This record gives sequence, structure tokens and C-alpha cells, in this order.
Amino acid sequence: MKQFLLTDTEEKDTVKTTSGSKRTKEGSRGHHAVGYNTEWELEFPWLVSVKDECGRVTGMLCHVCKRHKTASKYNKSTVWSTTLCTCIRKNSVRRHSQSLKHKGAMEKEMVREQSSRDGGIRQAFQSQLSLSEAAVKTAMQCLYWLVKEEIPHTTNYHSLLKAVEYMGCVHLKHGENAKYTSRRIMMEFLQVMGKQVEQQTLNDMLASPVYSLLIDETTDVSVLSEMVIYARFIDVNATARTVFLKIAELPNGSAEAIESVLLAYLADCSIPLSRLVGFGSDGASVMIGKHTGVATRLKNRQPILTSIHCLAHRLALAASQAGGNVKFINDTFKPTLRQLFNFYENSHVRSTGLKALQDILKTPEIKLKKPLDMRWLSHNNACQALRKILPSVIASLEREAEERGEALAVGLSRVIQRYNFVASLYMMCDALPKVSKLSRIFQLSGLNMLEVHSHIITATEGLATLIDDPMKGEHFRSLTSDHESNLAPYNIPHSPEVIHAFLKNIQKPFLTSKTSRNGYPILIFFFKF
Repeated sequence: MKQFLLTDTEEKDTVKTTSGSKRTKEGSRGHHAVGYNTEWELEFPWLVSVKDECGRVTGMLCHVCKRHKTASKYNKSTVWSTTLCTCIRKNSVRRHSQSLKHKGAMEKEMVREQSSRDGGIRQAFQSQLSLSEAAVKTAMQCLYWLVKEEIPHTTNYHSLLKAVEYMGCVHLKHGENAKYTSRRIMMEFLQVMGKQVEQQTLNDMLASPVYSLLIDETTDVSVLSEMVIYARFIDVNATARTVFLKIAELPNGSAEAIESVLLAYLADCSIPLSRLVGFGSDGASVMIGKHTGVATRLKNRQPILTSIHCLAHRLALAASQAGGNVKFINDTFKPTLRQLFNFYENSHVRSTGLKALQDILKTPEIKLKKPLDMRWLSHNNACQALRKILPSVIASLEREAEERGEALAVGLSRVIQRYNFVASLYMMCDALPKVSKLSRIFQLSGLNMLEVHSHIITATEGLATLIDDPMKGEHFRSLTSDHESNLAPYNIPHSPEVIHAFLKNIQKPFLTSKTSRNGYPILIFFFKF
């Protein structure tokens, strides 16, 4: 006899012998009667018998499974729905009533009957509900993508939904009113997603044995005082994580107000103050003041708290204050960088003329970069760009002065053709990259504190080398050859006396002298670290 592997109980009802005759598996043992009994139809109303020409029952069907065309989940068998069950025994009928495909067919039949009684209202409502869920899911996915990619959602959300519809997504077209494109629904979606993300972050934070807070005061476009709150804690993988928590509105910028808002937020989130071990800030007096600063107030509540002045911020302050006592750097060099940027940024004609001269002189087609006092290390990018296109800028300013009579162009042209300005520019291009690199290291999210000391030593040694021998700087060393090549037409004075005066009065004081205020210059900052 052939052996069959059956996965559904009802498929045991028919077994074929090698000769092709059919009989029941149990019938082969002779223990059960075989034959159709009409009384089964009273117990199983879905049962239908199929007879041959002589009136003999040759098989059975389920009219419910037949109506819904069900098949076995495992091997797609259609026994009882379109294929006759030839094992005519009550046990076969009972097994089918207990099968998964019959139960599924019965559920569909109940829905069909209910729909016919209430005019299809329930079925239509379920269908509409499914479409609404799909529409909400699609709309939220689009908004989530905009937020994750940091794309302005207020101006791009509606157009993104239109693009999704154009690509074949029909979920958003299920009704006339519910389009999920209004500003109100967009803000509700953002609030829901924000609460979910915030709650997950807080749960992870609460699982940490200790945590630190990093805060900074700022103002928004409407000039309202706000406080940005970050947290750093240890997650379940024993990894330090830095996460954004909240932007909280402040009634004013006093230390008392900041402490009050911060403690209220921790209480609302059920974050215990007893686990707070670190506090980071920008070093303003309202934050780290000895008597009434925020850090001092928190230490009175949590004595083990350690307050840290942001290292990247201290480094930027050291770099900015390093030029405070050098009159030429503070009064001439820095303002000239800003004026050069504004001179070309505010005029398309001037920018186009500069670009044309870059093509003629075969210098790189680079735009001048904007130096920012609030981020003094941005002067690195401004200095590097100006050094590369200095001949083009000088030629452009001279042309603007001659052809258009620009008074500002005359003044700028005279300043940048002085040796002190050119030498300061090349000196900055040697010194600032070392400080900028260290600043970026301080701002790494996964900073390894064991490696910080080695990075500081490397930067310190590099700057000390420039103090001892400026010619060891790549760019300052190339200044002599540049005077004889691309800067030769401008007759910039570079006698030994001029060079010596620059090194004595500008270069060395910029890198080593202590400022008149609390800040430290670049090199002293490293030794004080």
C-alpha cells in the first residue's frame, strides 16, 4: 500500500490502495461501520451528500467551504469544498468540523449573514476602518521620514503625500474628507510620535544607575527664552548614550528659574535626582557661578554632583581670546575677514568677477567662507579659503577700485597686501587646523576619555613647534616661495626686518600670551587641562 504524509486531519478520510479502490483507513481494521446516515445532517447542517445515478451516496461536501472556496493551509487541498470526501463515516464529518479551514469558512459565513441582515453596514464599516488605518499609517510613515531626514515638514509634508499617491499608493484616497494632509493632523502625528520616542528614551534612562545632564540656554525666533536639555546615561548594553530630552520654556534667564524648570521636568518624568552625578554647561556665570549658579544649587541638593564646563566650548573661547591682546589680530585681521566675505556675498556682480579672475589666474574656484565670532574656529575655514585664492582676491579688489571706484575695495586691497596680514593668514592656516581637529574630537558622541590626553599632547607639541620655529609650519614655510611666484605682481614687502617684527609682535603673542580676562590662549589652555 502507498503511504501518504497528511497534514490535515480531514485528508485522512480517503486512502487509495494500489489497485485504485477506495476504503477508509479505519474500515481496513473492520472496527467501524461505513455508510451515510441522514441523521448526520441534523447535527451538521452544512453537510451535503452526493449520490450517483443509482441513488447511492458516493461522497460528501461542506456547502459552507464550497461557498467560500476554502483550501487547506498546508498543501492547498480542496477536499470538502470542491473535491468529494469519499470516506463516508461520521468521524470524517466530525474531523472536518474541527479543522482550521472549516472554522475559517464558518467565520466568513457569519459575517456574510450579518451583512445581509443589516444591509451591509457592518461590513462596510469594517472595510472603511481598515482603509483609515492604512491611510494613517502611510501618512505617519511619510511624516516620520521627513523628521528623520531633518527636512522641513511644514512645507514638504503635503507634497510628499502627493508624490506617494502618484507612485501608486491608494490608501490616502479612501474618502472625501479624511486626507490626513492638514496642519492640525500633522502636528497631532508629531505629538504622538514625539511622546513615543520620549517615553522609550525615559525608560532607557530610568534603567541606568546614574545619569548626567547637559543644558544650554537659548532663544527661539520669537525671542523667547528656552532651555535645551540633554542627558547622558548607561544603556542596557553598558554603552554611554547621549540623548535629547526636551526644549523647556523659561520664564527668565536667572539661575533660580533654570533650576526650577529643570527640577519640575525631572519630577514630571519620575527621574530621581539622587542618580544625577554630572552637570555640563557652557560655563556662563548663571550656570557655574560660585554662589548662586545652577550647578551650585544642584550640588546643594546632590553633593556628589560634578560640574563640567564643556571642553569644546572652552577650546573655542581660548582660541578667540588668544587674539585679544594682539592688536593687529583683534582690530585688523578678524574684521577684514568679515568685510571680505560680506563684500562678495552681497553682490552677484562682484562674485561673478572674482570667479572670472580665478579662471584667468588658474586659482581654485572657491568661495570665501564666513567667519563667526561665536564659533571662532570657523575662522579656520575662512583662512584656508582666502589663502588658496588670495591672488584672485587682490586682483578683483584692484579692479573694483579702478573700474567702479569702490572705496571699500580700495581699503581692503591695501590691508590684504600688507605683510602682517598675509603672514597672519598663513600662520592661522598652520595653527587653527590643529585646534579645529581637537575641537571635533571633543565633540565626538563616542569619545574615549582614555585617548583624550594623547590628542591634547599631540596638539600641544604641534603648536609648541610653531612657536619655536614658525618655518616648520607647512603654509608659513611656503610664504617665501609664494612671494616670488603668485604674489610677486603685488610687491608685498617681506624684508628680514618685517618678518622679525611680525614674529615678535604678532605670531608669538597670539600663541602664548595670557589674555587680560579669565580665558586662556590656545597653548596655555592645553597645559591647564
